[in-house]
Amino acid sequence: TLASGSGLGVNLASSEAVFLNCRFERNRNSLTGSFNGGAIYASGGVLAVTNCVFAGNVLSCAADNCDTYGGAIYASGARVSIADSEFRSNRVYVHFKTTIGGALYFSGATQAEVVRCLFSTNTAGHLNGYSQQRFVAGGAAIGAVAGANVAGSLQVADCQFIGNAAHSSQTVPRGIVFVSGALLKAEFERCSFIGSGHSSNNDIKFASR
Repeated sequence: TLASGSGLGVNLASSEAVFLNCRFERNRNSLTGSFNGGAIYASGGVLAVTNCVFAGNVLSCAADNCDTYGGAIYASGARVSIADSEFRSNRVYVHFKTTIGGALYFSGATQAEVVRCLFSTNTAGHLNGYSQQRFVAGGAAIGAVAGANVAGSLQVADCQFIGNAAHSSQTVPRGIVFVSGALLKAEFERCSFIGSGHSSNNDIKFASR
């Protein structure tokens, strides 16, 4: 348990890392600081995850000035490939500010591909349902955000999303998947979305072939 920082399990900086047949379970931070990446944090470099399980990883903060992103994995400016893996009951919570990506969060110019994965009962939300209009609680399973003039991509194929939920007391964008950024291209192919969640009107492209 750490107070604040990045990557409770693994912290990668401009590295090339491969995880095969691994389990990341019950990694948790304390309630006092901002945190990114409950199991893995990757800044730059290349990250490949295959046939892994991420379960019960939790990022939460009860203070008024902290954010949390990526209950299982956070990647910024990296090339990411995730295949044949399960994300179950991972959560991100804050008391007041922004929390995105119950399981996965991709930031900036990240190029991410997610295939044949199961996302179940992952959550993003505000503690006690409290927030203000300008703060987001979204992306119960996946969040992807690129800043102005930053081009990123998210490709998701043959994945199942079951019982994931984002919640807030305000009418902010939520959704099972949260995507934001004018130059961020998101494509979803042959995926199924089942169970609870909230829709969002952010720019997102669904492609089928």
